Amino acid sequence: MLVRFESPEAARRNSDRPEQHQWWMQTAKLFTGTATFYDCRRCETFLAGGSDKAGFVQVIQGHSDDLPRLVEINRETEEILRKWRPEIIGGVLAQHDDGAGDFTQAVYFTDEATAREGERKQPPPELVDLMKDEQQLWGEPRFYDLTDPWFYSPTR
Repeated sequence: MLVRFESPEAARRNSDRPEQHQWWMQTAKLFTGTATFYDCRRCETFLAGGSDKAGFVQVIQGHSDDLPRLVEINRETEEILRKWRPEIIGGVLAQHDDGAGDFTQAVYFTDEATAREGERKQPPPELVDLMKDEQQLWGEPRFYDLTDPWFYSPTR
């Protein structure tokens, strides 16, 4: 589960609500293990960022000794990625507040079938080295596929 907030203050206000506590007490029963929470004050978006229009979301968690370079690669590849993989709506790279280089990245796709098709495409030459750099920076990431994502954006 990923939750996006406008600011750390908005997240804190939400956490402090009695309704949130009640909701969590019920929701926690649905997990088979212990839930882990990551506060991520440093979040970088790429392309259109997180999107409630996605039909498929891939979550990548990992560790990098050079998170600033990972963010830079996202920036460098944006325009090429937009043309090469149009099914990618956008994404968010969230740096865990632990300061250890851990991160969670969510990539939002139009749908899973098109995303899987896109994974099989050969990257353009100008992306090959950047993608190798990115994979080295990720170490050994864990991938979580949200094949039927649910989105809730409260109205103000």
